[in-house]
Amino acid sequence: MRIPKGVEIRKIGEKEVYVRGEKGIQKAKIEGVEIKEGEVKVERGKGRGVIKRMIEGVSEGFKGKLKIEGVGYKAKEGKGEIRLSIGYKDEKVVRSPAGVEMKVKGNGTIITGKSEIYEELRQSLSRIREVRPARKDRYKGKGIK
Repeated sequence: MRIPKGVEIRKIGEKEVYVRGEKGIQKAKIEGVEIKEGEVKVERGKGRGVIKRMIEGVSEGFKGKLKIEGVGYKAKEGKGEIRLSIGYKDEKVVRSPAGVEMKVKGNGTIITGKSEIYEELRQSLSRIREVRPARKDRYKGKGIK
């Protein structure tokens, strides 16, 4: 796998890989990594996918999007949290980790997230979706998709 411009990859010790780009820095423990002349080679396992996501995260970043459907269903943005009004008596509050940036758009019906770490972004979006998933109410189409 070629290393794009603006991304620096170093191997620290036998198992630790350090990736640095314009969006941030990431570290991971991966065995069997070789770095030669602008290329990264991984011997076995899922290390190749991990390194690929790390390179993409520090160079471009990851984005995710959720859509809220239902009459009166909406979201509000707070300091490091999303407040959901989706058919319950009280608002549900979902906090996002430090590296994940959440925004509410479209009259409170669209939630977008950005992060340099893929796993953190997906986990944050799934926590929001768990509050009222649309798959349980598939015929009416209400919930978070």
